[in-house]
Amino acid sequence: MYEAFEENWQPLYQDLRLYWLLMLLVDVLGLLDSTVVSIISVILGIVQLYALYRMRTISLRMEKAFRWNIIGLVMVIAGLVLAVVAVFTAAANPMVYLTGNSTMVAFLMLLVALAGAVITVIASYFFYTALDDLAVVRGYDYPAGRIKWCFWLSIIIAVVSAVLELAMPGAARIGSLVLQVVILVLLWQYLQAVRRSEQGE
Repeated sequence: MYEAFEENWQPLYQDLRLYWLLMLLVDVLGLLDSTVVSIISVILGIVQLYALYRMRTISLRMEKAFRWNIIGLVMVIAGLVLAVVAVFTAAANPMVYLTGNSTMVAFLMLLVALAGAVITVIASYFFYTALDDLAVVRGYDYPAGRIKWCFWLSIIIAVVSAVLELAMPGAARIGSLVLQVVILVLLWQYLQAVRRSEQGE
């Protein structure tokens, strides 16, 4: 059953293109591993959130995706803060890892990471189901149900990363990268369907 959309038709292409470009940049930066890159990724995530904010009035599901993404961004920032606290605490007291304080910080970081993963899955569900509904309601030249594969692939990425990270970290990174490329391609194809529809091609 497809969701009711806004009465005033709202263009989607420009905002969705910005969202896709930022997703691409975040994925490329994800190949690097440094604190500076993490901070840049958070900044890009905020800009991506702005694009989602502009799309939020399209449907109730898109609005929910926006809200869950805000919560997810808070979790990411909280994780960064905990990481910075852990680094500075260790620098100030090298023996900190022999105490219970390090265990508490590590436990909190684990909780934040798990919560962030769950929130990301929820936000992804609302985002891609909203796009799927929109394709049907607006008659985009894009197969119904295909864009929702991005949601399922994001779950597979999370499972692959969790299972293989400890045993085969290299394989986990390669597998996640391949699936992320598939998500980017599927969303790019959807984006082209939106462009053709809005430009009357």
